[in-house]
Amino acid sequence: MILIGGCSFSQSQIDESDNAPWLPWSDLVQGKKENCATSSYGQGMIVRSIIEKIELQKFNPSFVIVQWSAVQRGYTSNQTDVVEAIVKNREVLFSHYDTEYWSDNVKVGYASNGFDDLTHETYVTAFTHITLLQNYLERKGIKYLFFWGWEQINVKNPLSYKFKELYKTTKIGEWWIPRNHIGFKEWAQEEIGTDADLENDFHPSTAAHKIFYEKIIKPKIKTLL
Repeated sequence: MILIGGCSFSQSQIDESDNAPWLPWSDLVQGKKENCATSSYGQGMIVRSIIEKIELQKFNPSFVIVQWSAVQRGYTSNQTDVVEAIVKNREVLFSHYDTEYWSDNVKVGYASNGFDDLTHETYVTAFTHITLLQNYLERKGIKYLFFWGWEQINVKNPLSYKFKELYKTTKIGEWWIPRNHIGFKEWAQEEIGTDADLENDFHPSTAAHKIFYEKIIKPKIKTLL
């Protein structure tokens, strides 16, 4: 069974009427799978969702695929508003990772990217969460594939070298990093140009997801499994 984690880039978009604004790569994965990717999930929630499925809900995956998300999101520019929103919307789980959802440097309503100048602690937190899950899966003997949904770190980032070291420490899993720290979104844009983009939407198009699945995900599943 394949267990999938991530944010809206990997979340199933099919509604009860079998309609979807785009078809994500995760819906193309064949065989038994469990997809816990959820919109707005940052690294902390992604790690929690994967470990919760395995340890508390007793899922026994043979393979885990994780699409890492924004290191910070611009829900608001101050922490007080985040706490108020969490209480109002009853999103209690987000309270444990509130620092991932407010920023002075990320425009409200947007998510971070590799060109944002965020605080050092933001990247340390992301690095810690990712390292935790990688080490957890290695210890459990569960094969995995990690990749960035879109670029979060540029080569000038002080932690760039630590992430590059992390990419190389896998034993039973693998990081898919086509170049430096770019992610699925940038790779798809290089492959098919503007066809990789949705109009007035940050998410990759169905065409981007399909080529990503056929050229990257599907072969990696066969190789790593």
